[in-house]
Amino acid sequence: MQQDSDQPALEPVFGTSDIYTVTAGQRSTEVAAYGEGTWEFAPKWETTFGLRVFNNDYKFNSYVNGLINSFVTPTVPSITEVSNSNTSATPRFSLSYKPDHDLNLYATISEGYRFGLTNYNSGANEGIPLTYKPDTLWNFEVGSKATFLDGHASLNSSLYYELWHDMQISFRNTNGQVYITNAGNARSYGLENELVLRPIPAWEFNATLTLGEAEMTTDNPGILQRAASIRGPAEYGVYAGMRLPGSERISGAVGVQYNMFHVAGAGDAYIRLDDVYVGASYVDFTEVGSLKIGDYNLVNLRAGYKFHNYEVVLFSDNLFNSHGIENAVPDGDLTGLTDWAYRVRPRTIGLTLRAKY
Repeated sequence: MQQDSDQPALEPVFGTSDIYTVTAGQRSTEVAAYGEGTWEFAPKWETTFGLRVFNNDYKFNSYVNGLINSFVTPTVPSITEVSNSNTSATPRFSLSYKPDHDLNLYATISEGYRFGLTNYNSGANEGIPLTYKPDTLWNFEVGSKATFLDGHASLNSSLYYELWHDMQISFRNTNGQVYITNAGNARSYGLENELVLRPIPAWEFNATLTLGEAEMTTDNPGILQRAASIRGPAEYGVYAGMRLPGSERISGAVGVQYNMFHVAGAGDAYIRLDDVYVGASYVDFTEVGSLKIGDYNLVNLRAGYKFHNYEVVLFSDNLFNSHGIENAVPDGDLTGLTDWAYRVRPRTIGLTLRAKY
């Protein structure tokens, strides 16, 4: 990767016209082996165990120069070379009980792992860390999958509890540079539900509901709690109990589909309406003085016709032209006056043609 920016008008002031020059390269390789086995140890009972063993090798080098690298010594480059290797394993265990063909009760424990890499702009101001550690996630889940009303309805429910260790999270320094660091440990827990009803072949109803909480479980006084903006200066210090950025407490969706007709040899026609709700969350670790995102509905409408291997769909996404905010950046233009917001895609009307072969 190579990026550069130059402005001759700056040379009389700073002794260089180089705003920034960045040359960086990284290579990561992974060798892994995975196996899984299931044992039906008793009638209606079975257990599954899986294990993934892997080795990661990583190499990184970068050259950063210019005013963004350092206003004091803009002609002195920052040169970085990093390499590391890691071998580990992630297990998965599940237990299920099926009293009959309409009900499955299960419990699952699994671990996830993510690479720890480097920040190519680590030589810049504000002490961007050179590397960040791997993070791991333990997931504990119990749930059920049920079919009832003679197959006309189904309900899937689960309770989850997750432990996140050395959480990787993105930040942005006062120069506008984005970097990743480890914020500490966190946990999340909640409930997920999915309901589908098919009372008659012509109608189908579905609904989903997710309730959750995500919070820090350790203290980290050096992590940015709230970014600087027109609402106030930057605040540091993240502590146990603080809500994670971008974590909504509630989200859900409802939908209905009407199958207008089905005639052998004549195809299928349908119309479908969906309403998706994204709950409120905040871009910082604190709600006070932070930018709120989410808390909006998106309504999507579709009318389609299927015939053999072909399908044509007329759609309107965001039917009511919601101005919901998906994400936001405090002090987006680095003037201390303007925040940036990224709204959902405006109402979009179109036609989709599909063919299977």
